[in-house]
Amino acid sequence: MNCLVLIEKGREKVCQEEVKEIVGKKVKKFDSVIEVEIKEKEKILELVLHGQSFRRLLIGLDKVKDLEDLDFSEINWDDYFFPKAKIKVEVEGVKGNDERLNIAKSVAGKFFSSVEEKLELGIDLKKPDFLLVVFFNGEEYFLGIDVCGRDLSSRDYRVFTNSASMKGDLAYYFLRESGFVSGENLLAGFLKDGTLAIEAALFISGRKVNETKAMGKIPLFKKLDFSKKDLGKKGEEGGKIYGFEESRMNWQAAKKNSQIAKVGDVLELSKMSLDESDVKFKEDFFDRVILQITKKDEEKLNEIYYQTGYVLKKKGTLMLIGRKGWEVTISSKFKLIKEQEIVRGGGELKFWLLERK
Repeated sequence: MNCLVLIEKGREKVCQEEVKEIVGKKVKKFDSVIEVEIKEKEKILELVLHGQSFRRLLIGLDKVKDLEDLDFSEINWDDYFFPKAKIKVEVEGVKGNDERLNIAKSVAGKFFSSVEEKLELGIDLKKPDFLLVVFFNGEEYFLGIDVCGRDLSSRDYRVFTNSASMKGDLAYYFLRESGFVSGENLLAGFLKDGTLAIEAALFISGRKVNETKAMGKIPLFKKLDFSKKDLGKKGEEGGKIYGFEESRMNWQAAKKNSQIAKVGDVLELSKMSLDESDVKFKEDFFDRVILQITKKDEEKLNEIYYQTGYVLKKKGTLMLIGRKGWEVTISSKFKLIKEQEIVRGGGELKFWLLERK
């Protein structure tokens, strides 16, 4: 079965690696899309349950440069829709409401002509049973049925949110860019609502990330065991995630979100200030430290270098996530490995990845 994984532009490499780790298949990489052929339905279920890097998973129907070339003639629609199901066509990657509406009408026309009256499918724009997604990445149109029917980057555990925090897929991206792997000790600082630390805990524990209710509606997947939830430990065991937050309100929000995510056994969250790190933790204890710095914390850079220089192992990495315009001077204790700008919604972030000498 052809599967299309939709991600934010620039994050293709991380998603490519994650998909290969979960399903064990070769993948094709396009701008904002990973394409993978998966025969085993159980592997698709695992990708739905545990994928952290992407926002949509589609059953691929076609891929064309010109929508006039869409061809549904070889598709067995009984595999994907039940009789009288309601459909909504959603268009992404195209600017302008009028243009998106025109594309939706065109694709809907071809789709319903192919289905004909066999399943008596209808349209419902408010509460559809299935989403038919048309995604344009600037070069090609990718068309598919959304397996989950929603944006997976908005995690269910993020009940108590912070406007300065980030979505789950972006937090996971930073986590993997830091070089973090199972078996390592990670410190995530200035937690906000805890998303970054929780994503790390989900990654090393193999706990369920996403729900599968919409997937169960698809006839092709009805015989799957949807009670399956956890993969168990991934890779080496022994590592643990630690997080700290100076604000009591943020710390409490992070604690509540971590409880919803059910990762308390691999995640320890502390209400503490940055300058307590060398008292709370042993010297050379952490393999990775990731700190999300908002403007009010930028003046703490010297203290950040002092504290992380103590708790980080030699050759361990420090990732600083901040605003695009922040001028970061590199301490003599560290060397710069990588810096990169990241688009987040309507704004931009930047990260600096440093290695302790």
